[in-house]
Amino acid sequence: MGCLRLNSDEKRSCPLSKVFEPPNQLLQLMSIDRHLRDDDPTFPKLLEEIKSFDSGYAGEQSLHYYLGTVLEPHFQALQGIRLLLDHKHAFQMDHILIFSKFILIVEVKNLTGIVTIDHELGLMYQEKSDGSTKTYQDPIAQVHKQAYHFRSWLHERGYTGMPVENLVTFVNRNVVLKRESGVELDPRITTGYKIGDLINQLINQYKDCYHLKNTHQLLREIKRSHTPLEVNHMDKLNLTPRNLVPGVNCPDCHKVMLNYRSGKWHCSKCGLVSRDAHISALKDYFLIFGPEITNKKLKYWLRLDSADVAYQIIKKLNLRSSGKNRYRKYRLNYSIDSDFSYLMKHRPYKR
Repeated sequence: MGCLRLNSDEKRSCPLSKVFEPPNQLLQLMSIDRHLRDDDPTFPKLLEEIKSFDSGYAGEQSLHYYLGTVLEPHFQALQGIRLLLDHKHAFQMDHILIFSKFILIVEVKNLTGIVTIDHELGLMYQEKSDGSTKTYQDPIAQVHKQAYHFRSWLHERGYTGMPVENLVTFVNRNVVLKRESGVELDPRITTGYKIGDLINQLINQYKDCYHLKNTHQLLREIKRSHTPLEVNHMDKLNLTPRNLVPGVNCPDCHKVMLNYRSGKWHCSKCGLVSRDAHISALKDYFLIFGPEITNKKLKYWLRLDSADVAYQIIKKLNLRSSGKNRYRKYRLNYSIDSDFSYLMKHRPYKR
């Protein structure tokens, strides 16, 4: 591929920038879990969904560990980027790594068991420890399509001629990779242990090329154009608010609900006392139902006895509001990037 010349003011290396937070869908599912009864018929399906998303998230974390052997330390890394092509067709990439002379798309697989890849049929088969088999698309075909769409997206915005490479990495240590007999495994498929070596080979391959131009501008445009997939898992799981148990979870006992007395939250099981335990319950509400809440809904969700107490809590939160009197609505304001670490401390399918 052709190489691009570097502007004189762009010859410095870029600091490592990693957008790396739990996916919104995983956070929403874990919030639902905190309020769904264990005997609800939907509960097993919910746990499977959480386990699937959490496995993908763990794979992303593993990749960043393996990237420590890359010879060019100052690259930009973006995770879970979803872009629109022609302003209507969406495509998503696990990782975009922007190096000084090329761009790399990495598809991460966190599968276990025996994985067989058939490039001729475009299929991948996973044989699990329980003997069951699951079929997927060939990951090379998957990442090749992502690279094609990303090149088109770059071209739409005037970033022409940028080299875009792609790799697939299996990061779980409990995977055995096999190829269909007579078909060589694509060299772009690797394990976490070897991905650093393959990236270093690409760095060496492009060593005589000129640096990319406008990488800082490109990074900003990718972040600005990122359009997360909006999924309402309440609808997907056929749940209604009636399926959920309102209340403030004890941070130690998890699904035990706290009682509010004299301005504090009390746990009848472990004795915990807290002044602000309701904040996590409101964050759950934000993820499940959205940012808009009323005094009546807050009273119900926190299981408060008094509308006046609910109003006092709202006043302390200093929320933006609209409307008047009983039609007044308040807007919860939390950041997906930084306000939900409490959810990641407890894995429901491991309890």
